[in-house]
Amino acid sequence: MSAGLDIDALSEEQRAAFLASPVGPPPPGYEQDLINPHHRPDIAIGVTITCLALTTVSFAIRGYSQYVVSRVVSTENFLGLVAFGAYCGLISVFFRLAELRVFWNHHWNMSQQDMSDVLFELYLLPIFYCLVTGFVKSAILLEWKRIFVPRGIRNRFWWTCIILVTISILFYNAFLIALQFLCEPHERIWRRWVGGTCRNRQDMDLPSAIFNLVLDLIILALPQKIIWNLQMTKARRFGISFVFSVGLLALVCAIGLVYAVSTMDYLHDVIYDQGPANLWLLCESTCAMLVFCVPTFPKAFEGTWVVTHFVGPMSQFPLSVIRGTKPKMGKRERYSETTGENNSDRRWHGNPISRALWGSASRLSSPSMTDIERFSHENDANSQVRLADLEPPARSLGRNGILRTTEIKTEVSDNATHELVRDKSNGLLGRREHTRPWDGTQDSD
Repeated sequence: MSAGLDIDALSEEQRAAFLASPVGPPPPGYEQDLINPHHRPDIAIGVTITCLALTTVSFAIRGYSQYVVSRVVSTENFLGLVAFGAYCGLISVFFRLAELRVFWNHHWNMSQQDMSDVLFELYLLPIFYCLVTGFVKSAILLEWKRIFVPRGIRNRFWWTCIILVTISILFYNAFLIALQFLCEPHERIWRRWVGGTCRNRQDMDLPSAIFNLVLDLIILALPQKIIWNLQMTKARRFGISFVFSVGLLALVCAIGLVYAVSTMDYLHDVIYDQGPANLWLLCESTCAMLVFCVPTFPKAFEGTWVVTHFVGPMSQFPLSVIRGTKPKMGKRERYSETTGENNSDRRWHGNPISRALWGSASRLSSPSMTDIERFSHENDANSQVRLADLEPPARSLGRNGILRTTEIKTEVSDNATHELVRDKSNGLLGRREHTRPWDGTQDSD
């Protein structure tokens, strides 16, 4: 228990003199400098501006992709906007800390008033950090649940995402509540001259850093198994895996944060040691934002010169291809034991994930592939029409427009039924004659 000092009982001159006094004496071999101490605001401001620019541009591209191109309004987009607002608050804290000459400065080079202002900003910093990471990582998990799991299915991936979101919400709320009881009374958190007690801040910061490291690792590894089980070429699977592996940067930053917090001297020169730890924290938050935004980039630039000249085949990767690709399925998923119906194809055909590329208008409505559809696929390698390949009037229709029209004509003769399949864009595809079961007539092509 610290006896403290009641500065309200001091005169105005005494209060001003106390607030202008240094926090403490320097150790032997160091000189005290309250006017122009050694510090590195250039590093802090450079990193902060870079992170802010990356996040702002990424969110602008995601917003264009979601609201203009795809016209998607979802829960994860709302959570992402809230996370971006909290991220702006986090950025303001870093600019304020740079103004207070905190980065790579020693506490004995600070006055009591400056130290109080610094401690208040360091009190706000974990609050904004929890809001950013809590909202954006929940948005990431909810979006990946929507991307990788067909609607109405409750598989292991779905439950993993729901459990992780729930644990994240509980943990970050518990951390914010515990932060309010760090010191007694509460204002002693930033006014250390007030009498009372404080707990060791490292007992909160280190578990938080480890939790975020584990969560980043799970988010990085979660979609990889599904991606590598997709029925597509290895090159495409690698491309999708690469885009969803932006979280590797967040994992590196989380490791750096854990190391910085574990080696920080909380009892002595914490002001000097907190600079690297806080920059790792900012970078980890920025990478989490990028994980949320980057998978929507190809959709935003689809059909533009950016994709043609720089991205190339990557334009076929997320999210347009992954939403339209069926995963590799086992026998139990392919056919029903009682009816023999292709249940897996039915699930993916009606799912918004598959409609993004396969689309209800680009395939026959039957859940199983008929002879006519198989014949069309065999003769038209590019039967799946991509929105970017259509003419401008068709492209302007968006997801709800007519992307492909197929006419089926049946001719009945004495001995056979002739089916003509014609695509308006490709002309006549072929003619099939089928057996009539009542007279034993053979097929002819």
